[in-house]
Amino acid sequence: MMRKYSLYNVVLGIFLVLILGIFASIYFSITQHKKDLIQTTIDEKIILASGINEITSSSYLLWFYRTALVSGVEEVIIKEMSKARDIRYIRVVDSFGTIKQSTIAEEDGKTMEDQVYKEAIATKKVIIRDEVFNGEKLKAVVYLGYDNKTIWIGFSLANIEKVIRTVFIRDIATTSGILALIVLITFLLLRKYIIDPLRQMTLVCEEIGKGNLSVRIAVKSKTEIGKLIDTFNKMLEDLKRSNAGLEKAKAVLETKVEDVKEEKNKTLAIISNIYTPIIVVGKDNRITLFNPAAQKFLGLKLSDLGKEISDKDNFGLNNFKSVIRNKFILSKSKDNGSPDFKTEELRVNYNSEELVYKVITSKVKGGNDEYLGVMKIFLDLTRETAIDKLKSEFVSIAAHQLRTPLSAIKWVIKMVLAGDAGELNKEQTELLSKGYKSNERIIRLVDDLLDISRIEEGRFGFNFKFSNFQEVLDNVVENLASPVANNHLKLIVDKPKKLPEIYMDPERITLALQNLLDNAVKYTPEFGQIKITVQISDKDKILKVSIKDQGVGIPKADQPKLFSKFFRAANAVRVETEGTGLGLFIAKNIIEKHKGEIGINSEEGEGTEVYFSLPVSGITK
Repeated sequence: MMRKYSLYNVVLGIFLVLILGIFASIYFSITQHKKDLIQTTIDEKIILASGINEITSSSYLLWFYRTALVSGVEEVIIKEMSKARDIRYIRVVDSFGTIKQSTIAEEDGKTMEDQVYKEAIATKKVIIRDEVFNGEKLKAVVYLGYDNKTIWIGFSLANIEKVIRTVFIRDIATTSGILALIVLITFLLLRKYIIDPLRQMTLVCEEIGKGNLSVRIAVKSKTEIGKLIDTFNKMLEDLKRSNAGLEKAKAVLETKVEDVKEEKNKTLAIISNIYTPIIVVGKDNRITLFNPAAQKFLGLKLSDLGKEISDKDNFGLNNFKSVIRNKFILSKSKDNGSPDFKTEELRVNYNSEELVYKVITSKVKGGNDEYLGVMKIFLDLTRETAIDKLKSEFVSIAAHQLRTPLSAIKWVIKMVLAGDAGELNKEQTELLSKGYKSNERIIRLVDDLLDISRIEEGRFGFNFKFSNFQEVLDNVVENLASPVANNHLKLIVDKPKKLPEIYMDPERITLALQNLLDNAVKYTPEFGQIKITVQISDKDKILKVSIKDQGVGIPKADQPKLFSKFFRAANAVRVETEGTGLGLFIAKNIIEKHKGEIGINSEEGEGTEVYFSLPVSGITK
């Protein structure tokens, strides 16, 4: 709760701070003045010591005094100098510590016990120090003169202290009187023109807070406060007139609220009658709504409303494990390159039946693009999945049934071409060769279809072991030597001298690499160039392979579908009519099974680069 402060206290506090500031300024000024006076006095005593040094060391003066038969002149001069009001003693000490002359009785000829004269001789500097002489605190100047003698002058600072006290008392008294007068006048003016009007304004505001809009402030003043009060009174008049309008607006607003509630109920009714599950998470990451289908097929309960859901992986389904009570498997997840949209594939066990859902996660936004939360919509793909499975089974059965007769036809044609059934003429040989090649293409298509079937059914077996990638690459390049030569292509292999062994299935990697290089050879025109680049990233422990050709390239619109089954770009079909559109799909599945990544860079008419990466350390056995 905010603490209340009286305006009197605030004004008083401000004046106290100002007064303290002024007194502090006076104090620091006097302190600095004192330091300056002390330093000036010290400088005077250093100059005096320097004069004594000249007097006691001038050979001409000594000769003059002796010739004139004047004795003890130095003592007389020093004693006269020591009569200054603040000087307490003067002494001259030679380099051996013997006191040659002193204003202190019975000190002449004695040896100094105080070793400061040695410090002055050693440092060649004037020494300033504090000491006590006859019970009085003094400052002492030890000046180094000619022949390493030292002149000592002890002096009192009592006069400076007295002057400072006098000045301080005078300044404080003067300032206090002026401040008292200013404070009194200012306080009276503030009370008349500010504090009293504001106090009345406060009382009026309290009445307004109680609902009384008829009160007014009676203070009359030509100051800014008076103008403020006049404006405040006018504002009260406007407020009173507006109050009636607000009451009418309140009635209209209540009608609008009822309309909104009705629309909300309609929306809830529509969502409740949608047969597929829907879950809505608010902007505070808590479940705000789900329909009966979500309760029925996913196992949600009314007690789940208000439960917090993590936004990890864009509100991925794994974050809903605490509320989806029916057993489920998350088989696929894709962000679609947008932070506002995500798709997942979910398999839920419901009454001993497996339901397949495509789950779309989309951000819910209101007016002005305001974020309101996310909605997860479950689209039932159970029937489509079953049909797709039947299609795959049909392809698998058909391919198996075709494989045996096609193999028999292959061997029969091969035997005939070999002359086992008699000698053939040129025309017969050409016809049978064309038939043999066509049969080979059909066999490859059947093999691809069988591979696709195995991949979809999860039977595309892998035999992982540590293998030499160099051997795999050499075998694929060697198998392509004939088509490369027939098309007059230039094949460049850029790789390190030594490649590491990788935990992989060499047969499957050979198939993937063969599919990628086959495409490069097919779509690169004669006398073109194909470059294979192999790199090892020591930092990430990744093997990177790039296959770059000078072929027809792939249109941007077709690139997202390149790794789909049976897809071929339109310009590729025009160049090479034969092809199944299965090679990249198979290669992608093989690379991803090895925990690798595959991608493509291409510009239509500029060639294509297909790249993939494999972990050097392999995948978990």
